[in-house]
Amino acid sequence: MTLTVGQFAYLPWLKTGVGAEIARVDGTPGSEPRVSLPIQVRFNSDPALADGVTVELFGPGEVTGFDVRTVVRTWPKAGVMDAECNYFPIIEFDQADLPWRYTPARATAGDRLTPWLTLIVLEDSEIKRSVPPSSDGHLGTVEIKDAKALPKSKQLWAWAHVQVSGETTVDEARAAALMSARSPAIRSRLVAPRRMEPHRGYTALLVPAFKRGVMAGLGQDPGSTDALALAWSDTPGGPLTLPVFYQWRFGTGPLGDFESLARLIEPFEAPESVGIRDMDVSAPSPGFPAANTSPLGLRGMLTALNTPDTVWNSGARQGWIARLKALLNLPAERAVNPNTPRTVTPPLYGQWPAATDRCDADIQPGRPLWFQELSVDPRLRTGAGLGTRVVQTHQESLMASAWDQVERVRQLNEELRQAQLARELALKLASRHV
Repeated sequence: MTLTVGQFAYLPWLKTGVGAEIARVDGTPGSEPRVSLPIQVRFNSDPALADGVTVELFGPGEVTGFDVRTVVRTWPKAGVMDAECNYFPIIEFDQADLPWRYTPARATAGDRLTPWLTLIVLEDSEIKRSVPPSSDGHLGTVEIKDAKALPKSKQLWAWAHVQVSGETTVDEARAAALMSARSPAIRSRLVAPRRMEPHRGYTALLVPAFKRGVMAGLGQDPGSTDALALAWSDTPGGPLTLPVFYQWRFGTGPLGDFESLARLIEPFEAPESVGIRDMDVSAPSPGFPAANTSPLGLRGMLTALNTPDTVWNSGARQGWIARLKALLNLPAERAVNPNTPRTVTPPLYGQWPAATDRCDADIQPGRPLWFQELSVDPRLRTGAGLGTRVVQTHQESLMASAWDQVERVRQLNEELRQAQLARELALKLASRHV
């Protein structure tokens, strides 16, 4: 059975058409109210007109409406009242260049481009008044008590991107081709950088990111306002009114996911003795030398950060390994000689995953190091022996669970075979009668 892994590629921004030729770089100071592009005009084979034509591009100050059909997904969904509060709300569009289409600038050298609209999320107590859109086509508005609740305007570039599904890399040409084909694999997304609280009501709002867009949406004349002036400042705060292109309401549920539980863990300084106990190895077996001159520390699964490892005396270690290695390898050595009796010795733990019946006890090409250490270290052999005891104790239930899984695999294989039979039968019927 083949496991399909999702593949995704991302772009920090996307602009197409004439808007991609804007000369002004995002974030640079200026006072131009609109973007102007000089265009040379030529009729048929005649020379281009000397003066040419200057074209002013539409920007945020010319947008006074919004087609909600461009929104293909929101999270949380509208009306959901138990959303996870540690995730960021999002809104997705089926037009991949929409968030940057009317941005009156080009990206910086660091690929930063502020979208002309952005997603904000406000708690119910942060909204003074909300006015729905009117029947004559005017946008709705929201009055915010304090603009400090809004994301930092100079960081809005970081909360917008393009996602392409099914590909690992994508460039502007490939993105433009997918857009021309109206492929559902390419989407643009805005993320609201709002850290939400549990059991609260929130409203997500799609609003202009530039001041000219705010003024146009409120029915005011943008006049000579700079094209790149942002809709709000990051420092003063205070009340603010914004036009709203799209909005939905949702609520958050209680904490209880992994992150919230992990944050409840309080660290404490554990003593060195946590997770380790002395193990006497002075008389491991009749005829065997002592594994060490002093007890070895048997470590558990959880130890303190400062729990020390026991120093294993090198002389005692080499003598112990040599005797144990000779004993563990005895069955394999006698198995190759038909004239020698078979021998039962202590087990080689992990020999089947390691695909070997001999213990080298040192680094050998093709032999896993973990197996060599597991076979000769008495501390590791103790843990392996306890694990074996657990498996032996619960072997009946473990085997029953394994057979249950196999039965499901058999059912799936039977369904697959029947589907293959139906497909081949349909092909034969079609080729004969159609």
